Amino acid sequence: MTQFFDVFRSSRGGITPDAESDSEILGLYDMVSYLNYYFDVSKSTMVEVGVYAGQSTHIFSQYFKKVHAVDPWKDLDEYEEKMTVVEAVFDRFKAPNVIKHKKTSLEAAKDIKDKSIDFIYIDARHEYEYIMEDIKVWLPKLKNNGWMGGHDFYLHESGINQAEFGVAKAVMQNFNIDEVVTFQDCS
Repeated sequence: MTQFFDVFRSSRGGITPDAESDSEILGLYDMVSYLNYYFDVSKSTMVEVGVYAGQSTHIFSQYFKKVHAVDPWKDLDEYEEKMTVVEAVFDRFKAPNVIKHKKTSLEAAKDIKDKSIDFIYIDARHEYEYIMEDIKVWLPKLKNNGWMGGHDFYLHESGINQAEFGVAKAVMQNFNIDEVVTFQDCS
């Protein structure tokens, strides 16, 4: 795993690990452990929407039987890096149990059978309207006792980018607050 993160850092100009990246990684491990309490993740299929270079995909692939990785890898103004470079990093470290879907979230959802997925993790576009669309198209893909998660969930606006607050707003309109569990990386 160290090699994966070191290569990605070097592709972004030598960014070194920091407390924020450590927190994000530990938050994902905590989330997987939490899910494993409720179902055997090693026998489960998941979808990750919004993969980027695949840091979280790499973690998920160590625990889940199958991981569907969804990302269009298209250049957008919000990214400094060229998506061809980011996608190349993803491809280089893609585990055998990862199925790559180079499509938008809405396009990829059409390829996945309803009630076939144990866990869906959404970390794509963070604006309210995109999160609402993602929840709407992916929720039917969950098995009856399936779980949905995501990243950048903040319950208040102060000091938080409005786009990131859009995540919490969309989640709260679709789920009961008693059903929401957060981890140190805001997953």
